[in-house]
Amino acid sequence: MSVPNPVITKLIDGQDAVPDTWNPQYVQIEQNFSNVDSRLVSITTEMATARDSKPNLNARIDDIEGRVGTTEPSYQEALHFEVRRLMWLNQLAFTEIEKTKKMRVQQGELTIYNRGVVNGMTVTRSTTANRNLNLDGGQFFMNGRVYGIADRINEASVSSNTSSFTKTCVAYVRLNGNSIDFGCSDLGSGAPLDAVPLCTLTIPPNNTDSTDQHLANVTIDASIRRTETLFPTLFDHPARETVYLPIKLTDTTYHISLDIVSAVGGVVGSHHIIIDERANDSFRITLGHTADNVVIRYLVTLMNS
Repeated sequence: MSVPNPVITKLIDGQDAVPDTWNPQYVQIEQNFSNVDSRLVSITTEMATARDSKPNLNARIDDIEGRVGTTEPSYQEALHFEVRRLMWLNQLAFTEIEKTKKMRVQQGELTIYNRGVVNGMTVTRSTTANRNLNLDGGQFFMNGRVYGIADRINEASVSSNTSSFTKTCVAYVRLNGNSIDFGCSDLGSGAPLDAVPLCTLTIPPNNTDSTDQHLANVTIDASIRRTETLFPTLFDHPARETVYLPIKLTDTTYHISLDIVSAVGGVVGSHHIIIDERANDSFRITLGHTADNVVIRYLVTLMNS
């Protein structure tokens, strides 16, 4: 350790040994001793404080070791506080991980069906067969192309409703190999996924062959059909789907990544997909292409949520 005067000034050879000559060196030596003494006092005081009431440091250390991990109230209280704090931090970490997995990052897959009617294809009640439907000829589109169909008479049969409740079904056309089928779904069901829906039929209670032979009391509503008279040049009502997020986000500044998995009747790129509406809990995808059965995977991220 350093002292105020690390080097004591030497006497000059041949100089007389008088007080004026010796006094400066004596002062330097005294300053060094005083510095050492003050530091020894400081160390002694610090060690005495560390010993507390124990006779020496070894006894003090033994006392500390004997109390650590014991049931001393102050120690147990401090230990329990720290354990609770760590448990809270651990739970907070798991909560944030779950938020990231379930809310901040959400993903899924959807299919956009791009099909409808070009012209004709009006559904009417049969007047010559029990509970049957007729179809006027026309054109419809699916799988990225246009198909034509001639008049169909008494080809789709509507089931009887023997219940006491109103039920619905859907008239449709679908491809069947090299032919086209005109049919009607079971009561309470929609059109098959590979079909083009044409209209919804509402069948009142107790509507059967004996009570309504020619479906006079059955309502035919064509509002579910999609009509594109200028297909494939122009879409008046482009195919679109709304994606509803499992967990609502805090705002609409989230990022959406899209991956086109497959399509029928054309090659679909990311530039054919438009996100034209978004909310905290949903967004809408619009297809700008003639392709059908377009499968899209999406990834929604909002890391500051």
